[in-house]
This record gives sequence, C-alpha cells and structure tokens, in this order.
Amino acid sequence: MDDALLIASELLTNAQRHASVPTGQPGRQPARCALLLWLSQGMLTIGVRDGSTHRPRLHTPGTEQESGRGLLLVACLAQAWGHEIEPGGKVVWGASSTQGSTCGRT
Repeated sequence: MDDALLIASELLTNAQRHASVPTGQPGRQPARCALLLWLSQGMLTIGVRDGSTHRPRLHTPGTEQESGRGLLLVACLAQAWGHEIEPGGKVVWGASSTQGSTCGRT
C-alpha cells in the first residue's frame, strides 16, 4: 500500500502544481481535483481528475532541478499509468498490484 499512497500523492501534487489557474493577482488559484480509486482483479487504480486538458509529460529532469520527478515515480511504481482527456479536464491514473511493488525490488 505504500506504493499506492506515493502514486496518489504524486498525482495529487501534479494536479495542484500544473492544473492551478492564475487568479489575476500574485499567485494561483488551487486546482479543483478529485481522487478516484478502482479495485479490480488484484489491481488498485488511482486516478486524479482535474480541470486541465494539458497532457502529462514524462521527462527526465536535470540533476540540478528540484522538481519534475513525480511522473517518473508513478511510472516506476505503477504496472501501468496514463491519462484520459474528458470534457472539462482529464484523469491521470496509475495502476498498482495489491501484492506489492515491482519497482527496483525483488
């Protein structure tokens, strides 16, 4: 379940960071988002719906960058991940086995 918590945390953080909107004043208005959970056949799928239609990008940040590793963590911890564009936004999701992590461990 630690993997599921980290996936949820990274997806929620990304939604707040990248789907927030300018307020017209210094700062940004936090994004409205929803945490979605599906359990089926030993797989827990964690999704976050937000109001942005910008597609998530998996990239490798430079060694000096302080952020930009969230989707790399999701990609490592999840057996599958992706996004679906919907009317009024998108859902970014990661699916993880309920049996434990496969990320760099045996």
